[in-house]
Amino acid sequence: MRILVLAGALTALGGCLHRPPVPAQAIAANDACTSALHAQDLERAQLQCEYALKFAPLYAEPINNLGLIALARGETQTARDRFIRALRLDPNLAAAHNNLGVLRRREGRLKAALESFRAALAVVPQYVEARLNVGATCVQLGDSACARKAYSQVLIAEPRHAEAHRTLGDLSLRGAPAEAANHYAEALLSNPADAQAWAGRGQALEALRRVGEAREAYERCVDEGDVGGRCRVRLLALPPEPPATVE
Repeated sequence: MRILVLAGALTALGGCLHRPPVPAQAIAANDACTSALHAQDLERAQLQCEYALKFAPLYAEPINNLGLIALARGETQTARDRFIRALRLDPNLAAAHNNLGVLRRREGRLKAALESFRAALAVVPQYVEARLNVGATCVQLGDSACARKAYSQVLIAEPRHAEAHRTLGDLSLRGAPAEAANHYAEALLSNPADAQAWAGRGQALEALRRVGEAREAYERCVDEGDVGGRCRVRLLALPPEPPATVE
């Protein structure tokens, strides 16, 4: 299963801490920093975030963004320090909670990561990336009930979310293949090129003894890349197709 790592720069909603107003120049520079981050231009992002802090040294959002820049460069301790500083300045900055969780998960501190993601959701319940990170972390912890709940909550916010449907398919595959097949079908409506979803759907259909449809799913998986050759192996294991009848 792919572990989704999302650490986007999101401005937290809400918050009622008393702090000086942020000058317009700092907000504009931080917006430019965020845009550069999305474009993976770390040098420009750093320049813009540092420029924002010249106008507002206690502005938590660019400090959080500087943490993301450090994380992208593999500077783990610097990233941690910046996320923690951002949270001290603004405990309601959901993105900093989420990003600290991503760092903790990379270090294998899964329970601590879960606490950070849940802290982000306590501030912004509709924060889909944090909810996905809860689900992925629960999968790593082997807590399928927790993972199922998290991904189901993602679907309440985004009913066509391909990652959530595919992971719910994976979680349902052994005990509920019909449910799994439906989740994979939904995932493929949003992302028809997802080889993993085609592979999972093939397994679910095979478990339901719908061999012809399973064969089609495995063949499509092969067409879309079949990382690891799993679908080719399953195709070879299927019973041969019945010969065509000649009238």
